[in-house]
Amino acid sequence: MFLRHSDGANTGWALMSSLFESSPYVELLSRLESQAGVVSSLAWSPDDNWLASTSLDGTLRLWSTSLRPNREPRFTAQSTGSRPLNTVAWSPDSRYVACGSDGGRVDIWEAGTFKRVPHDDPGSTAPIRCLAWAPDGADERRLAFGGDDRVVHFRNYAVWARPHAERGIGHDGEIVSIAWAPDSSTVVTGTEIGTIGVWQPSTHDNQLRHVLGWSGIRAHEQAVLTLAWSADNGILASGALDGRLHLWNVKSGLLLDQLQFADPILDLAFAARGRVLVVQSRDYLRFIRVRPFREICSYEYPAFVSPARSVIAVDSEARIATIAPDSHSSILTVQSRHRIADKGI
Repeated sequence: MFLRHSDGANTGWALMSSLFESSPYVELLSRLESQAGVVSSLAWSPDDNWLASTSLDGTLRLWSTSLRPNREPRFTAQSTGSRPLNTVAWSPDSRYVACGSDGGRVDIWEAGTFKRVPHDDPGSTAPIRCLAWAPDGADERRLAFGGDDRVVHFRNYAVWARPHAERGIGHDGEIVSIAWAPDSSTVVTGTEIGTIGVWQPSTHDNQLRHVLGWSGIRAHEQAVLTLAWSADNGILASGALDGRLHLWNVKSGLLLDQLQFADPILDLAFAARGRVLVVQSRDYLRFIRVRPFREICSYEYPAFVSPARSVIAVDSEARIATIAPDSHSSILTVQSRHRIADKGI
């Protein structure tokens, strides 16, 4: 399913310009128009030097962060040969970027040279919907991914030619979201049937034994489309097709707080040192204060792509990369990281 708008590129650009023109909190910084196919996923590198974007025509693009108003942003493009690409993620040292495809293939590229890393990894037999690198040291190079085969695939690429592979089994639904804990000890996965699994990767046993429950064994009534873990306070946020936004203490399994919206939540990310959640729903770009848990402000900003894909990314400088209503990528910036966190509207 794609949420399309038939206004055309010029109208989409005019809409975005007028939308943020009078905002005291958010401004439109730049627009990236060189993506030929439908943009499917976005991710900032941890060092904030690059923005990676994938598209459904099988192309990975790396955009430089020298993005300024009225200047043409620089990018490097590479076709992966896998169509379409569904998800993208950076290694914690910003050296490597990984993509997952509908063909079940994991492609890994070295960012500095934009060359494919040769590895003997069969990937998955089904489409990959989400992947994430562990935040721990570069020597480990651990990756987890999941998709339509309902299996969590764990990889350790310490030796590229012979990656260590493990499988996590126990989900009854397709896996559409995934996130590592800040200390890399735990992986959480969200499924199409509303469950959130909690995994401690092990070389001996990767059976699913712990889920976060809100309604029985389910964390949401519908698909858990997005998960984000705050590195600052250890809170897990989950968003779902049912329009619910939940905050969790994963260690205790407790639901800390929740908000209900009228439209599906497609993606979210923590900002302002864990004090603010940037949330993209089907119809709005929202800013949510974590404590107390309430909406600060929202902008009517319809999403474009399938709910199973990443549609926003936030870097340490409070730049928000989004997929605009006309399917191009855009960069927004919060005028002050502390302003939204410390001052209500």
